[in-house]
Amino acid sequence: MRSFCNLCLKFVCLTSFPCSKFGASLGRFLRSGIQILDVKGVGLGLNGFLDAQNEISQDLSIVRINISGNAGSFRSAGFLSKVISHAPKLVSVDASSNWIPIESMPTICAFLKAGKGKLEHFNMRQNPLWNNPAIASLVAEYQVNGKPNILLSPPVATLYDNDP
Repeated sequence: MRSFCNLCLKFVCLTSFPCSKFGASLGRFLRSGIQILDVKGVGLGLNGFLDAQNEISQDLSIVRINISGNAGSFRSAGFLSKVISHAPKLVSVDASSNWIPIESMPTICAFLKAGKGKLEHFNMRQNPLWNNPAIASLVAEYQVNGKPNILLSPPVATLYDNDP
């Protein structure tokens, strides 16, 4: 039955479905062969991203992933680093509104270099990271068909981190 499910299930959307305690399950689920995953606004937070990251230990089939709106902070960057290093077919990442701080810049740069040439779309809108002066040169470096593949915008004026 498990192999049958792996062949059939290619896309899952849990958008705005509150499931903050499923980080480890998310990591295991990514290993199942899923190609498109949308977990926008499910409340993963710091611990959820860490738990998911710790479960990834093999190549992934993921092509597109949306982890936006999960208040993952620096753990979002660590999770993405692990996903990109294990997902040779990944072309699109939406990590907007995740509280990714400027301190995560080295991690972001490292996984963008690892994904260079295959990552076509990387949405980093509404993250504090955007106002780092080095981000402009990073955006210029990563382009597809002459257009930046990293989308940035300033964070919302008042962000609220609901992680304890």
